Amino acid sequence: MTMSLKDVENNDFKLENYDEVTIFKVPKWYEDLKIEITGEVMYPGIYTIEEGEKLSDVIVRAGGFTNNAFIEGALFTRDSVKKMQEKAYRDSLIALKKDATTLAATPTEAGQNAQDKMKLVEAIDRLLADAENYAPIGRVSINLDKDLEKFKNSSYNVTLKNKDKLVIPSFNETISILGEVFNQNTVIFEDGKDVSYYINKAGGLKDSADEDSIYIIHANGDAEKYDAGTFLFGQNSKILKGDTIVVPMKIDVTNDIQIAKDITSILYQMAVTVASMHTVGAI
Repeated sequence: MTMSLKDVENNDFKLENYDEVTIFKVPKWYEDLKIEITGEVMYPGIYTIEEGEKLSDVIVRAGGFTNNAFIEGALFTRDSVKKMQEKAYRDSLIALKKDATTLAATPTEAGQNAQDKMKLVEAIDRLLADAENYAPIGRVSINLDKDLEKFKNSSYNVTLKNKDKLVIPSFNETISILGEVFNQNTVIFEDGKDVSYYINKAGGLKDSADEDSIYIIHANGDAEKYDAGTFLFGQNSKILKGDTIVVPMKIDVTNDIQIAKDITSILYQMAVTVASMHTVGAI
């Protein structure tokens, strides 16, 4: 039988042995769901949202963008994505630590260069130390539009989830160069200049640079491999305001491809985190 709690209170209802009582949740009763919008919107802050609410809805409630908004560099993060990225990152770190210990303890085989092996072990140790400071932030690449009516029909107008965060930075007219260059640096954007120009601004490539694996992290979070000689996805690696150029370390691991994969994965996630912070002016 079904009864309301009021009926139970008013009718001296008594339970008998083996009765089962189920108290149902009020339909559409949810805990407060909140997202945070900071930066160049008219009314930054924490907003309570309803199930199914879209990103454009909350941007409108926040008064829209200011005239100083650099929407191309918007940083959108999601808690569930962060947890997934953190697990993958942590797994790669654990695997790489084991690989480094094994590599250091393994006798040098015939034909191997002991000095090269120790250089690799030292490079891994430095990478592991740096990696502790650059955990994933759960970034989701997103393309906003200052015309919010137009943005409402965009595939990037995502359905919001609890603890989502959106940062709208102010205008960023710089390019950052990270990795295996002589002077990691942030320089002023110059229209029409290519990747090699900015790398030279950072002192050029180190001997340890993997010049075949250079990539660009665009201000919106998208990543693109740089290839000076071919067209990629219909464009020749165009540099835009707020972009970050990443020059990875050359990894010479002929006998263990997994080490190379783990190093590449960690380096990439570190670069995404650093690039994101540069874009929003956090570092």
